[in-house]
Amino acid sequence: MSKKLYKETSRYKGPFFYGVTGLLLILTSIRLFQLLFLSNQIQTGEIIFSVLILGGLSGLLWYVTSLKMKLSITEKGIDYKLSPLHSRKKRIPWEEVESCEIVKTPILQQYQGGNITFNHEKRFSANGRNGLQIRTKDGDVYFLGSNRLQELKKTIEQVFNPED
Repeated sequence: MSKKLYKETSRYKGPFFYGVTGLLLILTSIRLFQLLFLSNQIQTGEIIFSVLILGGLSGLLWYVTSLKMKLSITEKGIDYKLSPLHSRKKRIPWEEVESCEIVKTPILQQYQGGNITFNHEKRFSANGRNGLQIRTKDGDVYFLGSNRLQELKKTIEQVFNPED
């Protein structure tokens, strides 16, 4: 067992997403109630459509609320797991790391599209475009999201400059 130098668990926190999804769920539920209990005619197509919308929104809400990013830095390497996508943690050993860089993107810039890249970056984040970008010796690029950038930066500096 190697010593953990840094450990973080983060979840998606998007109040706008939760608000819009919740509002759509409520409105669709009200419409379905009207169709089932207050309408004189049975409108099968609209009922099926409403049930499908409710199921899709509920599934999306469940998926987003279950997203959990775990990031830890040990003496052996960088471990990460994005649940429910990964069943086990993944490790990038220090021997394979060519460079590490802390990326901090302003909140409004995260949504304007300028940070979209097509360089085959493997991105694992539950909280936007703030975190650790890693380049490996075999050319892979990883982005691991983090909420605590200052602590992460100190840990990375400690690993690459152990005598300080």
